[in-house]
Amino acid sequence: MDVRQHKSLLDKAFSKVNHRYSEIRLTEPASGRRPLLWILMVLGNIVISVASVAVFLQLPTLNGHFISPTPIQAYGQPGVNDVLSADTLHYSIYHPGPDAWLDSNYTGPPSHSSDTAWERLQAVRGVAISLPQASSLDLPKSGLRAGNGTVATILSVQHNLHCIRVIRQILYPAYYYPTENSEAEQKARVAHAGHCLEAIRQSVMCTPDLTPRSVRWEDEERENIAMNPSGKMQCLDWESLQRNIRGKSYDLDDLWEANPKPVRRNR
Repeated sequence: MDVRQHKSLLDKAFSKVNHRYSEIRLTEPASGRRPLLWILMVLGNIVISVASVAVFLQLPTLNGHFISPTPIQAYGQPGVNDVLSADTLHYSIYHPGPDAWLDSNYTGPPSHSSDTAWERLQAVRGVAISLPQASSLDLPKSGLRAGNGTVATILSVQHNLHCIRVIRQILYPAYYYPTENSEAEQKARVAHAGHCLEAIRQSVMCTPDLTPRSVRWEDEERENIAMNPSGKMQCLDWESLQRNIRGKSYDLDDLWEANPKPVRRNR
């Protein structure tokens, strides 16, 4: 429901109240004094009408799973609604437990199960969009093509996940980079990590998670505090996003085919 619909509901509610108030004024005593009962009736009508509209507007969130009513605001970028078909994206209320950050298949020492989990998380890594869509988003015209008259893009959330995974892999160089030990290779990894940290910082500040969380003492000496992961969060259902963009994805072969190297002529 957009802002205009919200305003329409409020206007209708207050229109009914104003109509009722006009009827009361027509039946006032000649002295112009309003009995207390009439005043209470007017106030009661206002409270009931506003409360009814407020409850109606909140209905999508009461069941804990709903379609985003304002997809453009959710992504902060005009035109993204058309790219993502945002009416198919679902949000839900997620309530993590107190140990949600202690046991995760995406962190900890490297393992086959952990790498498999990351691969599933990154099953779709790019979205091909039309030229008009790219123009409406003010994307650079020098961007790579993805074939069939489309432009290759990567959603910021996809890039953020890539960056988080890169930083995690850098923590375990012996496992992920067993043969890349030269000083140049190590500097390249550090530079990549710096790029990733800045990209994540900008993204986090652009669309911040404003979920309030409690804090606790981290040690008996009460010198440090730690955040408690418990708390209700409104989260995008990741599978709904994957389903949405799976049919719009591309692979490296598409990029190589749609963006051939220029032929160099011998002089």
